[in-house]
This record gives sequence, structure tokens and C-alpha cells, in this order.
Amino acid sequence: NEENFGVLHIGKDIVANPNDARLYTTSSSSLMIEDFIADQIEKVIEEMAQVSKCAVVSMPHPYKKEVAKAYIAMDKENLATNDLEELSTDTRTKEGAEAKYLLAQIEFDNKKYSECETRIMDYINESTPHSYWLARCFILLSDLYSVQDKKMEAKQYLLSLQNNYEGDDDIASRYVSVLSVSLSSIKQYYD
Repeated sequence: NEENFGVLHIGKDIVANPNDARLYTTSSSSLMIEDFIADQIEKVIEEMAQVSKCAVVSMPHPYKKEVAKAYIAMDKENLATNDLEELSTDTRTKEGAEAKYLLAQIEFDNKKYSECETRIMDYINESTPHSYWLARCFILLSDLYSVQDKKMEAKQYLLSLQNNYEGDDDIASRYVSVLSVSLSSIKQYYD
């Protein structure tokens, strides 16, 4: 009964009870994540537009992050930055930690190296329980120093990560591959 549940799923279509904006927003947001995973980026943006019409409820953080990532995947970073900036103010949340990294990555990709370095250094000095995103920032900082021809600094950040990071995820493979390239370029530099 749609009055009891606020939302009725019919396939991927949603029939909403206008009296329950919160449930409508949550249900629509779940569909956005499904579409993002299925690489249907344009549908994520369409669904976001529908949800944003429901002004009674603000978009939950996990969904704002997914919409921002959809914009990034569509090469529309400028549309992602406002939500990412908002999320990045609290790096104690998973979404905030990832948002901080994504903003730094956008700056790096746009060759805004000074802004990227400042953002990463600020993040390093913040307290966050999300070591994965902090580690990704260390790798990005190493990439930044590599393109600035600061090979020794790049290597030091990767070695520090190698010696101190204890997570059980893809970070090790990321820094090992970057570190091997970094070490070979340092060796070529001195040869």
C-alpha cells in the first residue's frame, strides 16, 4: 500500500506518496547508486534532478557523493565540486574523506598543483579515521611531486606509506606500482 510505505517500486519506476518526501528521497537515492554501479551515469543525474525537486529533504551524504562521482565520470567536475566541498568539511565521515581526496584529484587533473598540494597537506593535518583515503592522498601527493620533478619527495611519501600503512585493500598494489616507476625514474635521473 503506497500510503503506508510512501513509495512503491514498479520495476525501476517509483510511484511516490507526496506526503512522504523522506522515503521518496531514500528510495530514489538507492536507484541512483544502482545506476551508478551499472555505469548508467546519465540516469543518475536524471534521478538526482527528480529527488532535488523534493525540497523538504536534503540529499543524504552517501548519495551526494555518488552524484558528484557521476558528474566526474561525465567530465563535468565543475558540477561536482559544490557537493564535494560541502562533504569534505567533515573528514570523520567516509563521504567527507573521499570527497577531500576527489577534490585534490580534480585539482591535480586540472594541473592546479599548488591548490592540490595545499588541500592534501590540510587533509594530512586533519584527524580522520579513514586511512584508505588518506593513503590515496599520499599516493596523489607522490604523483604531484613526480610531475614537479621532486622525485626524492615523491619516493619518501611512498616509502612512508609502505612502512606505515596497514590496511587490507588495494593501497599496497597502488604504491608498489608507483614506487617501482618512481625508483626507476630516480635511478635514470642520477645515471
